[in-house]
Amino acid sequence: MEQFLNAKTEHFYSRLVHLAKYQISDLSVVGISPEELVHKAYIRLATSKNIDDIDEDSYFLSAFSVSIRFSLIDLIRKRNAVKRPPEISCSFDERYIGGAGYSDYRLSEGLNLLKSKNTKLYDIIYLKFFAGCTIDEISSMLDVSSSTVKRHLLSAKVILNMALR
Repeated sequence: MEQFLNAKTEHFYSRLVHLAKYQISDLSVVGISPEELVHKAYIRLATSKNIDDIDEDSYFLSAFSVSIRFSLIDLIRKRNAVKRPPEISCSFDERYIGGAGYSDYRLSEGLNLLKSKNTKLYDIIYLKFFAGCTIDEISSMLDVSSSTVKRHLLSAKVILNMALR
């Protein structure tokens, strides 16, 4: 499976760097280049237990973009971690409720809820917002019409909006 991952990563490397740039541009993350982020995401994906399920290009790009997003979340959490002396403990709620990591955590929970309700909506959200695909690209990957993708995208946004409140 490692050969498959290496071949896909090599084939899509420029697209993956573009995805990383796209995701970094939304955040004020300083100190990591898109190439470094791709390498961190590769390591995260290579050590994943679910890597055997990836067999199509769209799923590979989606899985890699998820890996990029989680690598970014880890980086943000590490940078925004509360710096306290070791003798003072800090609970999860104290660190993230109302803090910078809270919205990332809520988004992750909302995406997990969406995935549990409807995997097709989840796939469309990932392809659109994390893989940077256009509506037409998504419709050709999923073999549905553009209007169906738009309708599913709207439904997914409603579910995510409700989950984030």
